[in-house]
Amino acid sequence: MSIDGRLDPWFRSPLGDALLCAESEVACRLLERVFGFVAVAIGGWWPTEPFMTHCAIRRRLHLDARSGDLLSPLDNLALASDSVDAIVLPHTLEFVESPQRLLREVERVLVGEGHVLILGFNPWSAWTVRKLLKGEHFPESGQPLARARLIDWLELLGFEILAAPGFFRRPPLDHRGALERLQGLEQPRWLPLPAGAYAVLARKHVYSVTPLRPAWERRRRLIAGLASPTAQSTEWRRRVHYQKH
Repeated sequence: MSIDGRLDPWFRSPLGDALLCAESEVACRLLERVFGFVAVAIGGWWPTEPFMTHCAIRRRLHLDARSGDLLSPLDNLALASDSVDAIVLPHTLEFVESPQRLLREVERVLVGEGHVLILGFNPWSAWTVRKLLKGEHFPESGQPLARARLIDWLELLGFEILAAPGFFRRPPLDHRGALERLQGLEQPRWLPLPAGAYAVLARKHVYSVTPLRPAWERRRRLIAGLASPTAQSTEWRRRVHYQKH
């Protein structure tokens, strides 16, 4: 979707339709084991229905700064901390001013063991050439984020990476017949081509903390235990004293 809330005409093009179909298949495979009570798709540039329909969570909401079920700035989400079970970011990080700030907000609002699914373009693929030719057009107007950098950011925030597949290895040609004939490139056997897009599924990991007693307190208790005779040992010494006398 474009910023004004209307579906961009690019999604009705052969290339846009083919990419959405490929992303929908990947999202279906990754989200089939994600459960909970509330799922939120964030962003207003990309259609969210192809991804949210595959989510097993029944209460599904769309959040954006200008349109959607929830209206909120993306750098300060109007969601309570630890309130959302799953978040989907369909190319959202490519169109925000501060991707890291949005990821920090995602970590804040997700519950413990909650999931986030992120879709993005690979900046080191044939899409880079298309961006050079059509840099001001949608979706090339976004700033693609390298998958390795995204994974580093997520791990710094304490996320566990569950899957990070690449897909859509066909060249970004806006011709339906050519895209169908090149379908075999999606399973490269002899010619490994860089994927044009990727998906990252991560889980917010919560570390359990076991409280430990201070070392000085443990030493004090140990010494006190050795110095204090038990009732049984006191009675035994009393009997030995009587037998000697």
